[in-house]
Amino acid sequence: MLFSAPFFPGQLYGFVELFSFSGQPLNPYAGMVQGTDGNFYGTTAYGGANGDGTVSEMTSTGVLTTLVSFSGSNGSNPYAGLAQDSDGNFYGTTIYGGTSGDGTVFKVTPGGVLTTLLSFNGANGSEPLAGLIQGIDGNFYGTTSVDGSLGGGNIFRIDSLQSSPPMTAATDSSHIIVSWPEDYPAFTLQTATNLNPPVNWLDVTNSPALLNGQFTVTNSLAGAKFYRLRY
Repeated sequence: MLFSAPFFPGQLYGFVELFSFSGQPLNPYAGMVQGTDGNFYGTTAYGGANGDGTVSEMTSTGVLTTLVSFSGSNGSNPYAGLAQDSDGNFYGTTIYGGTSGDGTVFKVTPGGVLTTLLSFNGANGSEPLAGLIQGIDGNFYGTTSVDGSLGGGNIFRIDSLQSSPPMTAATDSSHIIVSWPEDYPAFTLQTATNLNPPVNWLDVTNSPALLNGQFTVTNSLAGAKFYRLRY
């Protein structure tokens, strides 16, 4: 025997409020994106430790964690949502802040490490109100609402899979010293013990030092290792 439940047009089924904003952070204008870890990631345009907006993570049960509080110099007021790359990181925009106050493009890891990839300055556009989309070429595409070469906003591309910057290495009795130009601040040094597929690339946790225009990382020489720079 078959049974069917009655259907009433317009009836709302299963609404559950998972989290209510009331102070810090504030004003989530954009929707959230579900990460590959199953949690949800999004932005708020205001609030946070500095009042300039946040990036947050939320579990499916409504536990919210603020990962990033913007502070002006690293961006302000992210009105748009996030896009997740195959590397697991999230990419987004802020409409203000950055080095010129005209907005930024940023990358944030699921653990909350923020990297400013681009600061808008008028000449390259200003105030990106919308978020980014990733094309089939792996690059991210977006728009600015004003400025650019003709003053009315522009369409831009952020190369996610850029060619790796020139990298040099030197060794002493127990360490390898890897260096690359300071013009490439968004790259992360990774290492692997072998190149047999699937290669297990791991981030080098030593923070790079800036010496004579070069990012420099000193790592143990123990074991046969391979190095690359990942954007």
